[in-house]
Amino acid sequence: IGAQAMERIHLRWLTACADGRRVQVRSIAAERGILHLAGPRARDLLAAATPDAVDDAALPFFSLREIEIGMVPAQVVRVSFTGELGYEIHCATDHLRALPVHVRGVAEPP
Repeated sequence: IGAQAMERIHLRWLTACADGRRVQVRSIAAERGILHLAGPRARDLLAAATPDAVDDAALPFFSLREIEIGMVPAQVVRVSFTGELGYEIHCATDHLRALPVHVRGVAEPP
């Protein structure tokens, strides 16, 4: 998983590293999308959006975990580039629009 802005560089490097090995390197940028959730309430919002545990023990910094958000299967990486608590939520692009709708729905009071 890498930043789209670095895709060409990552593909070139990974392809060079794979030379002579029995691996396949390909971009999945068109198949996968990312939603970044960050801020002081990020964990509370994520916890409200999934039945899976997202506390420090279940999802320590710089770890990846597969969870379900709404009915969307996702890979969640606990990272932060903002200085706040943050998560990258990766899922199939077909489901990408549903994620913010679901997270927003659990964030807003009824």
